[in-house]
Amino acid sequence: MQITTPTFLKQLNPSQQEAVTHGTGPLLIIAGPGSGKTCTVVHSIAYAIENGEVPDRIVAFTFTRKAISELKDRVTEVVGQERANNVWISTFHSFCGSVLSQDVEALGIGDTRDFTVKELTHNYNEMRTRAQIDYIQHHRFAEPDEVLNFINKCEERDIRPLAA
Repeated sequence: MQITTPTFLKQLNPSQQEAVTHGTGPLLIIAGPGSGKTCTVVHSIAYAIENGEVPDRIVAFTFTRKAISELKDRVTEVVGQERANNVWISTFHSFCGSVLSQDVEALGIGDTRDFTVKELTHNYNEMRTRAQIDYIQHHRFAEPDEVLNFINKCEERDIRPLAA
């Protein structure tokens, strides 16, 4: 396959161009806020499509639903609506949940699709709760794992705190 160099590469800096054209395999990009990471991802997708990759074989991950919307809009601007609609842009959690719901039988854990994926906010809240418990641990009223188990059991049974 002949690799073409699209004109949109000219608007990228040399580091971004290198990342966009690096070829197949993993690539780690370490950059601060506002440095052009999203632009680089968008142009990587466009470059792959321009060079023959089928859009529905491209998956792009991000961390938030808001970032998904922005990334989809920016990919659409560069590659057009039809091709952008076929690129799978998702959060890690949502992607894994979709794959699990489609292929749960392949895991050998039964033929059930009755599961839920805990959201990132739940994990953050659990970490914050654990930190708060650790902070007040000097009172030794309970171990952090015991408190978290109690909270999880309440959540599973849909038992919520009373309104103040």
